Amino acid sequence: MKVFLHYQDNDDTSLHKTLKITLPKSWKNGPSSKLLRQFVEAYNGIEKLGSVNPLDDAQMHLAMREDGTGECHALVIIASDAITIETI
Repeated sequence: MKVFLHYQDNDDTSLHKTLKITLPKSWKNGPSSKLLRQFVEAYNGIEKLGSVNPLDDAQMHLAMREDGTGECHALVIIASDAITIETI
């Protein structure tokens, strides 16, 4: 399963990042917090991003965009202990 994660919680658009992650099969039934940790590690590992704007997975959460009308999308927060395959 491939998922796309977007970080856009910063006014500086040069610090935004989209990351495509292929989930290992063992993660599909695991908590979504593993996915968040993987994203944070990848983001912080990019020198021009992590050194300027280091992320802390303890201070973040995952959310999914819920389709809306037009340009409006509601964000639905994903609990850190949610089962990944059931949520995404």
